Amino acid sequence: MKKTLLISLLSAYLGVSAQQIRMGKIFPNEIRPTLKTNRNFNYNFMGSNNAEVFIRIPEGGRYRIIINKQEIESSTGMFRFFDLEEGSHTLSIL
Repeated sequence: MKKTLLISLLSAYLGVSAQQIRMGKIFPNEIRPTLKTNRNFNYNFMGSNNAEVFIRIPEGGRYRIIINKQEIESSTGMFRFFDLEEGSHTLSIL
């Protein structure tokens, strides 16, 4: 009985233990030639761009943050503002 139990536990351990990893069969780790080329030749990186602003306040409490015309009120202390135009902005923390 002990011998059978020992053999079954040993075979279960060998079957479940870490196996050698096989990489690259389903998703090969290589770049396709279509991804290597730049398709957007007319991209203007010096034009009028928009930005995002992330603000985190570690102290607890309810805060209201206003940047230009965008306003967010939250008690988590994490704020995210979208589509801010370039230039100087007014920031208010209430």
